[in-house]
Amino acid sequence: VTETHYEWNDDEWIARREASRAHAEPMSVYEVHLGGWRHGLSYRELADQLVSYVTWQGYTHVEFMPLAEHPFAPSWGYQVTGYFSPTSRYGSPDDLRYLIDKLHQA
Repeated sequence: VTETHYEWNDDEWIARREASRAHAEPMSVYEVHLGGWRHGLSYRELADQLVSYVTWQGYTHVEFMPLAEHPFAPSWGYQVTGYFSPTSRYGSPDDLRYLIDKLHQA
């Protein structure tokens, strides 16, 4: 178990989400496997690159392929052993929060 010290900075995104009409607005989803997209980078290193890429391409949403802990890397996370545990291959849970927060701020 990891205790978080992360402070979110996505208040503006939360407010936009609450005011949005999700079923009436356009949506474009980028599905990404973090380990295959930019091999060898951490959650924090991926944050700026992924945000830059998806905004440049015009995506409105990002869907992560499995990020749960798993024993066999070539399975891309589909052979899960830690259902509620983000993989440590790319960093700590707070590092994942940082990546998500950066996406929310985009």
